[in-house]
Amino acid sequence: MALKPEEIEINSKILLSGNEPGLLGYYPLNEATGTEVRDATGSGRNGTIQGASWWNCTAVIGNLGNKVLQFDGQNDFISVPALNADFSQGLTVEAWVYYNSFNSWSRLMDFGIGRGQDNIVFANPGTTNNLVLNIRRGSVDTQIQASGVLQTGVWMHLVGTVDAAGNAKLYKDGQLIQSGQINLPNNVNRTSNYIGKSNWAEDAYFNGKMAEFRLWKKARTIEEIQAAMNEPLTGQQTDLVLYLPLSETKPEGTALKTPNVVGSNSGTVNQAIVVADNTLPIGSSALVSCEYSTVSIDPITRRKSALMRRFFAYPALNGVNLLPDKRIEQLNLKWIGNAQFAPTLLGYIEGPPPIPSENLTESDDYNGATSVELTISEDVEFSWNRAQESGLGSTIDLFLGVDTQVLTGGGAGAITLKKAGAIVGGAGNLNLNYQFINESNITSSSSQQMTDKLELRGTQETSAKFSHLGKRFIPKNVGYALVISSLADVFITKLARSGKMVGYQVQPVEGISPDVNTITFLINPTYTMNGSLDGLTGSNATSDRFFRHVPEMRSQYGSLYPASYYRLQEAYDLKQQIEREDKRRESYFSQFNVRLIDETSLDREVGSGEVPLGISLEREEDKATTDTTTDAGKEASQQPQLDKFNQELENSTQKQSELAKKKKEEIKSKIKDLEKRYQATDSFAGWQKRMEDILARSGKRNIVNTYVWDADGGLRAEAQSFASTVEHTIGGSFTLEAGFGFYGDFDIGPLDSELTALATVNMTQTMTKTEVRSKGIQLNIDLSGVESKGITDYNDYPILPGEKVDRYRFMSFYLEGSNSNFYDFFNYVVDPEWLQSNDEEARALRQVMVGKPNKAWRVLHRATYVERPALMGFGRDLRSLKKEEEIDAIKKLTKNQQALEEKLDKILALLKEKLV
Repeated sequence: MALKPEEIEINSKILLSGNEPGLLGYYPLNEATGTEVRDATGSGRNGTIQGASWWNCTAVIGNLGNKVLQFDGQNDFISVPALNADFSQGLTVEAWVYYNSFNSWSRLMDFGIGRGQDNIVFANPGTTNNLVLNIRRGSVDTQIQASGVLQTGVWMHLVGTVDAAGNAKLYKDGQLIQSGQINLPNNVNRTSNYIGKSNWAEDAYFNGKMAEFRLWKKARTIEEIQAAMNEPLTGQQTDLVLYLPLSETKPEGTALKTPNVVGSNSGTVNQAIVVADNTLPIGSSALVSCEYSTVSIDPITRRKSALMRRFFAYPALNGVNLLPDKRIEQLNLKWIGNAQFAPTLLGYIEGPPPIPSENLTESDDYNGATSVELTISEDVEFSWNRAQESGLGSTIDLFLGVDTQVLTGGGAGAITLKKAGAIVGGAGNLNLNYQFINESNITSSSSQQMTDKLELRGTQETSAKFSHLGKRFIPKNVGYALVISSLADVFITKLARSGKMVGYQVQPVEGISPDVNTITFLINPTYTMNGSLDGLTGSNATSDRFFRHVPEMRSQYGSLYPASYYRLQEAYDLKQQIEREDKRRESYFSQFNVRLIDETSLDREVGSGEVPLGISLEREEDKATTDTTTDAGKEASQQPQLDKFNQELENSTQKQSELAKKKKEEIKSKIKDLEKRYQATDSFAGWQKRMEDILARSGKRNIVNTYVWDADGGLRAEAQSFASTVEHTIGGSFTLEAGFGFYGDFDIGPLDSELTALATVNMTQTMTKTEVRSKGIQLNIDLSGVESKGITDYNDYPILPGEKVDRYRFMSFYLEGSNSNFYDFFNYVVDPEWLQSNDEEARALRQVMVGKPNKAWRVLHRATYVERPALMGFGRDLRSLKKEEEIDAIKKLTKNQQALEEKLDKILALLKEKLV
């Protein structure tokens, strides 16, 4: 394969392991002797030197230093738990060892079942500098020994191996120093296992330092030993039984442990201590590295593949040198699910209704005890109507009368003139009509109901924070956000050998449109904390971190000091804003003049009246005082922090910014399409579209509900809802009317008559279409699971005066979409510590934050009354008389008291006599 320039550069600066993906041959040329050069890939393609000689070479990368375990030779050792390994295929024991002195039979290791029974011993015999590997099969002792090989004051890598045939070998610093034949150990459960100590009481302790202790159930080859001796292991290597790096200790109970990377058999440290060492030839003192995974697509096969890579940085003269993209090994790429990408915030709910945790002590599970539900319904109806009315008929008009005339003139040949006349008679009319009616009405309707619901969730305390209350159910301080987001695939990368997860990648899915999704988030506890109505739990601060000051401030300022949900000024300010808007809507309707019907007047009336004001929440902590800036100054002071956070996030996600921007545009266009659904189509007249603007000034868009809960079973609820409807109708009609008949005028003597007879035909056709759209919103609260037990007794006396809530009132608000809700979400509502975490939902919200602000709706709660009963029965004697002897004792005391009073009266009387 063709390496990238970055890969070539880093490979030119460091040693490879020989296991890099795609590596066919690797010759470190570090043998320093002989004529053979080894292929470190393990492929066996070794080379032969011809005409060349060995020469020293110094590496450019230094050593970071190491931590090792130091033994004082007096009483320091490590005990290892019982070990039952199968050594039938051989064994290897190895460690880096630094001797201060050669104590008598001091052990590097001694694993067995006590003294002289199935021991595996790696030690120096007597006080010599020999190295011995001793194996007892049962009580039969066999050993292999190398004379004069150990040194003091230097680190040595010491190895002993035995293969399945009993061939034993000893190595020092990667070189063979002795070989021989000994027994394989039995496969038994060894229970007395030590490092630095012998199973024989007379033997001395190890004096020196030790690191990288490894025990294998196979005979390692010299190549394997040399390849791994100068670097730490992962613990996932095949046949590795025990791996103690001996670089750290950790307390576990009363014991001090040094971790076993392979499994649970950690060693127990007795007196030995961890010290720093810069001479152990493991690692590099001038090197910083970081491993990471990459996913790439092969340009030829178009298949995805994942690689583990390593990044190096080491000092240079005027800075650092960076060496990225070293190939480590092939990774397994696995798809595990989806994540959200480039989401846009539509709205959010600031948790389920507030609930007092001091009441939640009677059960261990109150999940679902309260809930908030926002329901948005959208109804659409399209209807077509066609009607046809046709008919046949006849009309007859008849007149019958006398025509009288008065004539003048006379004589033969004379002209006769009409001087006067009249037609007098009766008239009649007959109409006959038969109509045919045909009408069709087609309706297509759809209804969509969208519900956003959040229930109470939490867990019981493991131990009671307030002992007088007992264990409480602690609500999870979680909120709910509605978003439109794109789809992304989540891939994880795992090491091929061990299966351990080493990284993940989130990649957008192309070609899939954005869709609605939800995100649950942790709420900032300094803003509101569910389980605490007013910052208190009973009479104590709920949290020492967030509400420690509340008891003192309430003592000074009472209800006016805000904490958690208890923010009176905010609650009533919001309620007043909503009520003012409702009054403005009524005024707009009353003043709308419908007697002027021309379109110019319509335009004027639609835009008349006060402009609707947005409802916004102003936190009491942010209100301007003599010591604070104006709102504009406050926002300006907060903006640099927001800009800094945004810049950091943009830098960390720069590679995905273009894709995110593209997805944001898709989401933006989708939101516009949703808005267009409420607009009339172009086929409607302009004045009809203009009529829709009435909703902008007359429609209700915010909700305030009030709830009062009490422990005696009472519940008061004032709930609002609203709906808006738009209906448009367009159509046309055609009318045809026709008649054909006879007309006659008859004179018979003095009689005169007229007759009209017609046959008639008529037809009317009408076609209309109607569009009706409506949208309604309601906010529902469920408090059915709030605990009422354990607060007062049957006489209404408080069981724990001043500690449990007997009655509380709160308001729940729905606020229409606005940019201020978007800013409040990130500035106040969401927990900033959680937002910076690696949680999938926190990562998605960080993408929302760096995007363009969107008009988001909001549901929030504010407590306005909290009653903890303490006055009932105040001053009454709570002592109980249970035994007759106690009553007798009281009677006796009463009698004695009377006697004392009589004596006192006598004394006073005597004193008065003396004074007189």
